[in-house]
Amino acid sequence: APRARTPAAAPGPVQRAYLSLLREGYVARVVRSARRTSAARAARVVEVLGAHLDGPVAGMYATVPLPT
Repeated sequence: APRARTPAAAPGPVQRAYLSLLREGYVARVVRSARRTSAARAARVVEVLGAHLDGPVAGMYATVPLPT
């Protein structure tokens, strides 16, 4: 059976709702809050695991090599 096509864009009502959230500044507030939270968590990871990190902390990701 052929696969159903996924629409290229969200339906109109969803787009209008998102536009409303953008205009009211809600999305910007959520993004700023998420960035602050992520930065605080990354700082804590560096504080606790700094000597063991293999590269920089990137967003919510940190690389710690396993012991050999």
